[in-house]
Amino acid sequence: MGIARALAANPKILLCDEPTSALDSQTTRQILELIRSLRERLGITVLIITHEMSVVREACDSVTLLQDGRITRSGTLLDVIRDAGSTLSRELLPLPPTGATSGTVVEALLTDTPLRSALDAIEATAPGASVGAGSIETISGTPVGRLQVNLDGRAEADRLVDALRAQGIHAEVAA
Repeated sequence: MGIARALAANPKILLCDEPTSALDSQTTRQILELIRSLRERLGITVLIITHEMSVVREACDSVTLLQDGRITRSGTLLDVIRDAGSTLSRELLPLPPTGATSGTVVEALLTDTPLRSALDAIEATAPGASVGAGSIETISGTPVGRLQVNLDGRAEADRLVDALRAQGIHAEVAA
């Protein structure tokens, strides 16, 4: 009902403050679909204020992070995710929770390279490595992902980081 009242004035911008807070997952999907549909059909700009990164991934083209009343990061979703070292990138594309890991961990961010290329590089460089966790999403029509690779030692991890970087994949030793 609130969205209908807001649209009655024929606005150019629709402000949605936490539009999915306290909703179940099915209702959340319906609200986000409604917001996307309205944006496309009416040609309006939709500004969503939320703490839910899943809402940002599903409904937004760009993102702005405010901290202490200041803009600390802003850009298209893909540009922000490509900023591998940023907290916002990790929040937008998190790794799923994992159990305790042993050995050395390499994290890889896939934004411009297919998953198959990363897996091939891992297999060729560190055949004993295992993927401990991974997350693949489609953002703005582009598949992006994060991998956590578990290895036995630091030397093997350093070789893997070099091999992944040679493929254009951001990679770093995480632990």
